[in-house]
Amino acid sequence: MVKCTHGPEEEPPEFVNVIEATQEKIRLLYVGSASNPGGSGAGILLWSLKGNKIEHALRFAFTATNNEAEYETFVNGLSLANALGAYHIYIRTNSQLLVVHVKGDFKIDEAKEKLVGYLRRVRSLARLFRFCHMEHVPRERNQEADRLSQLATTGYETLLESTTVEWVAEEAFRTKEVMDNAPEGEGGPPKPWYQTIMEFLKTRVLPGDPKWVKPSCSHKKIMIRCSSF
Repeated sequence: MVKCTHGPEEEPPEFVNVIEATQEKIRLLYVGSASNPGGSGAGILLWSLKGNKIEHALRFAFTATNNEAEYETFVNGLSLANALGAYHIYIRTNSQLLVVHVKGDFKIDEAKEKLVGYLRRVRSLARLFRFCHMEHVPRERNQEADRLSQLATTGYETLLESTTVEWVAEEAFRTKEVMDNAPEGEGGPPKPWYQTIMEFLKTRVLPGDPKWVKPSCSHKKIMIRCSSF
């Protein structure tokens, strides 16, 4: 889902504390995931310093366990924050296992190759930020991101009229970083789903591909609101 709206009148207290500590670009990131027989998906909610937010629902075109879906969501959330130019990032997730893995409090079994690969990718992305803090929060404090992840795993016929879902074709731990000058088309790596947003923020030129979002969403409306980040 792509949805950009103005945030509440008051920022979360923790976010305010971080803002007072620095004048750099800061983002508050909520991530949630869902894995069920209907598919796996992610919910990403990103708050800006100005109190605006961007919501994304992602649907994975591959099978993922609960733990793998949590990592996939985290990687995509960090990637979006980086694409939007965040210097400092404050992350909330209801996955306690993910938090202890990333912080090094609990070691992943080396036999679980996917999770090991995901952890490497997360740490690589975290190094792109000057400050990266994450904390575990109860599910009831992460309801919006969870709602988005559940929408992403709903049958496509249910979503067709109501929302837009970005499809993630390849597992993040298998995907190489895409550089700005990477070739497109045959022989070049595929661009990530957030690449169009990143290109707009650099060029301020609206995308010409009508397939980027469904007709129910306006390119112009989405991009103008994203430009406030």
